[in-house]
Amino acid sequence: MMKKMCALLIAIICLSIVFPAFASAAPPYESYTYDYWGNILYAPYAYLPDRVIDGSSLGIGDFNTPGDLFVGKDGKIYIADSGNNRIIVADSKWNVLNEIKVFEHDGASDTFKNPQGLYVTEEGHIYVADTDNGRIVELGTAGEFIRQIGAPKADIIPADFVYKPMKLVLDKAKRIYVIAQNVNQGIIELNADGTFQGYMGASRVIPNMIDYIWKMISTREQRAGMVLFMPTEYNNIYIDDEGFLYVTTSALNDADIQNAINFDVSVDSASGIYSVLDRKRGRIFTYDDDGNLLYIFGGIGEQAGTFKSPTAIERIGNQILVLDSKLNSVTAFSITEYGSLVNEALSLHHKGHYDEAADRWQQVLHYNSNYELAYIGLGKSLLRQDRFAEAMKNFKLGNKRDLYSKAFQYYRKEVVEQNFGWIVGGIALAIIAMWLISKYKNKIFKKGNKLLDSLGYSFHVIFHPFDGFWDLKHEKRGSLSAAFIIIILLIVTFVLRRQLTGFAFNTNNPKTLNIFTEIFSVVIPYGLWCVANWCLTTLMDGEGSFTDIVIATAYATVPLILINLPLIPFSHIITAEEGAFYTFFAQLAVFWCGLLIVLGTMVTHQYTIGKTIGTSLLTIVGMGIIIFIGLLVFDLLQQMITFVYTIYREITFRI
Repeated sequence: MMKKMCALLIAIICLSIVFPAFASAAPPYESYTYDYWGNILYAPYAYLPDRVIDGSSLGIGDFNTPGDLFVGKDGKIYIADSGNNRIIVADSKWNVLNEIKVFEHDGASDTFKNPQGLYVTEEGHIYVADTDNGRIVELGTAGEFIRQIGAPKADIIPADFVYKPMKLVLDKAKRIYVIAQNVNQGIIELNADGTFQGYMGASRVIPNMIDYIWKMISTREQRAGMVLFMPTEYNNIYIDDEGFLYVTTSALNDADIQNAINFDVSVDSASGIYSVLDRKRGRIFTYDDDGNLLYIFGGIGEQAGTFKSPTAIERIGNQILVLDSKLNSVTAFSITEYGSLVNEALSLHHKGHYDEAADRWQQVLHYNSNYELAYIGLGKSLLRQDRFAEAMKNFKLGNKRDLYSKAFQYYRKEVVEQNFGWIVGGIALAIIAMWLISKYKNKIFKKGNKLLDSLGYSFHVIFHPFDGFWDLKHEKRGSLSAAFIIIILLIVTFVLRRQLTGFAFNTNNPKTLNIFTEIFSVVIPYGLWCVANWCLTTLMDGEGSFTDIVIATAYATVPLILINLPLIPFSHIITAEEGAFYTFFAQLAVFWCGLLIVLGTMVTHQYTIGKTIGTSLLTIVGMGIIIFIGLLVFDLLQQMITFVYTIYREITFRI
């Protein structure tokens, strides 16, 4: 046995030497995407770390907090080695071509001071954001000085403005767009000759409502000490081949970007794919030109493929390069077969080769059967082939509701044309059946069953609320048993609507359906309203008992049942463009129910309309108070239980 173990160990060591890939560890990060509902879906690796490049490996000495990275149209790689006040130029194989430290300017030697930004034109001219020198320097292809552009001059720029350009890009007209430190008016736009044109694209300010109200009621001295509602600064900028500017910021509100994440962007103009570098978490998010997330990789750490302080991202061919200002290195990521298939599919679709793109998407699904974007890509191809039913199936798997609705529109037309006679016949039979029921309803629905009579009376109540609610209380036309059945039907309606509503209008995740949640979502608001209303009306000379409130409130919810149930099949025969009808009837049900609850309160307690509205608003406030007290009691009970359990454990351990 021992000999066999030794032989196996030797074999493994030999394989590790011959095939080092077998011995290498998995990348130190997870590859994943998110589904439609925001759940994490782990996926195959789209990119793997291939090489880490630093100054020593290039033979030029260590980098020192490098600030920017740029890949030119000719494949040359430019690095702003900020701490060393130099610009490094290398070819696509990382052979150093130039190291620009000193250049001749007006007959004297000149140097950079903490250069933070780079941009290289198609002609090879190098524009450097020479941050601490407060200027932009233009160099020729060999690094020779051409010109410098100093601080912008204009009446709207304060005299004490300290100009520190951080990042810059140029468009095809050679206009210069600059992001500068402590500038929150937007991007500085300079003409080709360097003169100030203006600011553009200031981020929108959305003040906190509480802060806004507080500022309105504060004194002048208090307002002077408050933080101003100012636009946030941009921290990076990118321009694609079509002239579109991509800017990033580090201080949007939490609803937009959690925890003030810093970003950098790189765009592949050929396919419309762009990658966003999350500097805080060290992750790279890649999207298509429609904003669909393709894949995520990277992370914070010290292993190859992770970062400490990623600063810039660029593309060179199928590789992604990430500059790290703390590790003083560039990590080159190579694309995997999976990532290549995703990118090829998008590129082919971008060029109009839809059938070839569909083939790539099919291959992607062999790697990742949960990849929603692949189903969407297949659906687009099938839609162009007039295979509407199959396209709908794929759009549903990809959770793409707008395209599903478009495919359904054509599919519905096809079905109607093929079955027009049957459809007309079915409608005619339905009309005849409704006419017969209305004509012979007294014979079909015989009176005498008190429960059925009480339930049937709900139809009278919702259309004739004043005498209907009066009869519920004074003529005893309603009953508690009927009220409970109505609430049960309401719960069933909510469950069915959540599960069975047409895909184009159903944004609920069927996997998260919880029957108890659905029950509580009806029972708790209903119960709270009844209890809060009874407590208030008892103090406000209300004439209705608790039973009267329970019955009247239940009968007022009948429109929700009558309208929402037909909406379920209706949602399966209309498109998203016709969704206004669906929304109208859904809102009508809620409005009708709310109106009946108010009128039921008015008739049950014999209130005036003004007192009824006031009582209804106070009832809602009372519901909130009950919830607060309930949560407080629950928290106290939880603390008491924890205290008793702690004492019990202490006694147990001591015994």
